[in-house]
Amino acid sequence: MTKFINLKTSPNRVEFTGDFLIEDEGLYEFFKQYGAGEYDHWFERALRLGAYALEEERIAAFLGRAENEIDAGLERLKVIYKMVHLKEKSAGKGAVAEVELSDVLQRFIDDNGWGDEVTATGDKVGSIARRKVGDLVCSINNGAVSVVIESKMDASVAVGDPTALDERNKKSGNPEKSAYGQNITSLVNRDSQVAISVFDKASVSASIRDLEDITFQPELPGFIVKVDRARGDFANICLAYSIAREMALMGVEKIHGDHLNLVIKRLVRDLGVLAKTETDLGKIEKAAKDTLTSVDSIRGAITDTTSSLDSTSQILKKVLAGDVPSLDEMRLYFNEKADK
Repeated sequence: MTKFINLKTSPNRVEFTGDFLIEDEGLYEFFKQYGAGEYDHWFERALRLGAYALEEERIAAFLGRAENEIDAGLERLKVIYKMVHLKEKSAGKGAVAEVELSDVLQRFIDDNGWGDEVTATGDKVGSIARRKVGDLVCSINNGAVSVVIESKMDASVAVGDPTALDERNKKSGNPEKSAYGQNITSLVNRDSQVAISVFDKASVSASIRDLEDITFQPELPGFIVKVDRARGDFANICLAYSIAREMALMGVEKIHGDHLNLVIKRLVRDLGVLAKTETDLGKIEKAAKDTLTSVDSIRGAITDTTSSLDSTSQILKKVLAGDVPSLDEMRLYFNEKADK
């Protein structure tokens, strides 16, 4: 069979010359059903369809390879996801939380222009032989003082009792398997002035769940703080750190623990009320433009709460400065309006 195929451009076309001879029974039967005058038409159509079919075959092969590669990629992603998920459920969960806390605290510190430096120390032995308690150390005033932070995203850790070996009063128990034990060990192991143990609200023991979002331990001194990782809410650790660094700079021996504990509880409550009130106000303003009376009422609640926060700030400054508020001042401070 002698044939010549030339490709021409402008316009694009295929030019055939020479003799075409194909010995094929199926092709013969195909043309046999048409008259001689129709051969050119059906030849052109068969050629087009054949060429397109071959192209589709190559595309199908490509898509098949792509599908296999995508499937393999998805399998790799599934494996990675399982590894991350298992890591979150294992001891590695603490390491993930440490990175989050470190990033949040450093941004908070930088925003306030304090110059403190957050360093991950959870994989390093401290002052106690073979002990690594104390995941983050926040160096303050060029290392003159520091605040140590222990990330305990573990529902098995209880509050702890300083008068007992552990929460269950069992001699076989681990006295450090508690927020109290972690804080006191962190203070010694990292040579810090104030300790903070941080828990995730989604994974805490019953005794931790019953605490306020920020609980002060004046005898250490230390804090137990709960954050909401799922919502990305780390406000409580930022607040606790603010107070802890002031205590470290001022000298913990000058702080009156009982007064500070009262002020912290009030501060946490007021912040919670303010946050909830702002949320409620946003919903009302968006969904009900005609409820101006309700909006004014809520605005009044915000004003009252803001005023309470101002009073709290004044008392907090006195306590952190080492001053003991007078009995009259404390009575005035806690004597809230009955009609709020």
